[in-house]
Amino acid sequence: MSRVSAIDPGSASGAAKALLERIWEETGMVPALLRAMAHSPAVLDGYLAIQERLDGGALDTRLRYHIALSVSQANGSEYCVAAYSALGKAAGLSEEAVRDARRASSPDRRTDTVLKFARALQSGAGQAISRHLPRLRDVGLGDTEIVEVVAHVMIVSLANALYHVSDVAVDFPPVDLKELDP
Repeated sequence: MSRVSAIDPGSASGAAKALLERIWEETGMVPALLRAMAHSPAVLDGYLAIQERLDGGALDTRLRYHIALSVSQANGSEYCVAAYSALGKAAGLSEEAVRDARRASSPDRRTDTVLKFARALQSGAGQAISRHLPRLRDVGLGDTEIVEVVAHVMIVSLANALYHVSDVAVDFPPVDLKELDP
């Protein structure tokens, strides 16, 4: 089966080359998944733009990583779970918090409520999603935060789906998705 490959930054051209160079300059690496995304500079540029905007949004960094870990685990994206585990730990998440997020749980009521909502969105639970809205309000989320949770679930799901159609190697410390199986 032919899968989407990662572009070699050295042989990239045009908009893809400019985007990959920007990523390198900002982070010191160009993750394989973003190199695969670069096949469509429009998608990569949009992905980076929404990530940058959400970084300045209402949700704090740790909550964003909790959401990313929960959704990526549910979507079975080994690459994204590894990436978000490493990035989340660098942002201050403990090993226990990473494991909890992957299980869509947290001892913090607000975080736990957000993760349950994110999982409902990710699973396409339809009407079940609306049952989560009063709970989100009860833990202090307003419209801005709810809209941003939805955006995070969708942008993480894009990365997860691309991983499943690509042949990229995981270039973050590996994580075993099955370690959380009962």
